[in-house]
Amino acid sequence: MDDSILDTCSICFEEFSTISNHRIVALACGHLFGKSCIEDWIKFEERKRCPECNETINGVSDFRVIYGRSVVASDEEIRKLKSDLKSKEQECRSYEGQLEDLKFQLALRESEIEYLKSNHNVIKEKKIKDRFFDIKRIDLDIAGSKMLIVDFLNSIIISQPSKDGSWGINFQSLDDRQSSNSESDFLRLHNSTINDIILHPFDALLLTASSDNRVKVVDLITRDVATFEFDEEPTCLTFNRHNAEIFYCGFKCGKIVECDLIIGKAIRSFISSSPIKQIFYLNYIESEKKSNLLIRNDNALIYCIEANDQNSGQQAGDLIEGQILKKRVIKYNERRIIISIDLEESENYLILTIKNLDRNPVIEYQVLKYSFNDQNDMILKLIKKFDSNFYYMNSIVTKLIVPHPSEAGSYLFSFGSEEGALIFDKDGLVNKLHTSKSVQQISFYTRQSSEFILVLLTSKCLQLLKWNPVT
Repeated sequence: MDDSILDTCSICFEEFSTISNHRIVALACGHLFGKSCIEDWIKFEERKRCPECNETINGVSDFRVIYGRSVVASDEEIRKLKSDLKSKEQECRSYEGQLEDLKFQLALRESEIEYLKSNHNVIKEKKIKDRFFDIKRIDLDIAGSKMLIVDFLNSIIISQPSKDGSWGINFQSLDDRQSSNSESDFLRLHNSTINDIILHPFDALLLTASSDNRVKVVDLITRDVATFEFDEEPTCLTFNRHNAEIFYCGFKCGKIVECDLIIGKAIRSFISSSPIKQIFYLNYIESEKKSNLLIRNDNALIYCIEANDQNSGQQAGDLIEGQILKKRVIKYNERRIIISIDLEESENYLILTIKNLDRNPVIEYQVLKYSFNDQNDMILKLIKKFDSNFYYMNSIVTKLIVPHPSEAGSYLFSFGSEEGALIFDKDGLVNKLHTSKSVQQISFYTRQSSEFILVLLTSKCLQLLKWNPVT
């Protein structure tokens, strides 16, 4: 006898179930049927007999549910149970993520309350003499995009287009006694816009990421150039400071690729456990426990733990697709979104630009101190908050935290806007610097004579300003 006949109902010829209406029932005559099938069968008077032996069925009182251990659930039932389990697991992960978000928001709100209690008096703008004065201006025939200060070359490197539409880097001298020509030392690198430039932490190497789907590696001494080509547009770059031969590249499609300078290839790509939109910001942070990547997409700050590559078994040069990044999303509620982030790693500071989507939108700037706990979670504490309404800062383009030139252990908070730059210290506004064009980037350097120089990049000008220690 075929064993399968014991697993199926003789009315519908479908497999029995262990939990649904099609579970096994026995009639008084001993024949077995699916409960729902035999119930439908006896609804008609002429059918109140067993389909197998024709013995009379008195009604549902004749039914006996069989709890046999050998009953096998159908494939369809197993698939349904697995699907339900997967759905519940996803629901649990979603709730866990929401719980982490709420914990973060609670910690930040507690930090804000602590900050407000200690700063309950509104800080008034200090009536002091300007602390910065011009020492050099360099006119740019064509607008610059990004800049880096290279101490060992005594130069500022600016990414900008040439008159023929190609993009490259322009070298400008930091010597305020030397005049500069904006096209005197231009190195062509790309066919379209340069999205990001970074400097190697130890070697004389510069990396550029462009919308032409290429990353260029430039030796600043020899001017030799190597190229990494991709299928997608790279938007941002950062080095692995634990192993500086490795750099990471964020893409417009939301992917992150790890590249090796020695072999000249991408060695693996990362994806997140949930979709990430275009990556605008990428930075490498080390804690005592782990090496981490800090990422910002178009509406959230995402803190990622770097995937462990010690035992991945990959061969040099092989691209390992789909390495999963463990991630923790740090975000505000739907009415407050993070629109930019800046990092000052030496003192563990973050500056967040937060937009409140209320009837009267307000931009808020928060300076946060970050640390890591034993579980390698990032802990944030509010240090200072700037209200855009009070300081007229709605048009802020760039931000920077720099060491205070005259007060050890203190910092200056610099904001570049469409009208110029605002410089704050811990007590309030220090300086308003007016420019004819929007400030696109702020940087600084210290001369050997310990002179502190602030550098402003606008669309048409490079401006160097010296700190005046005398009030």
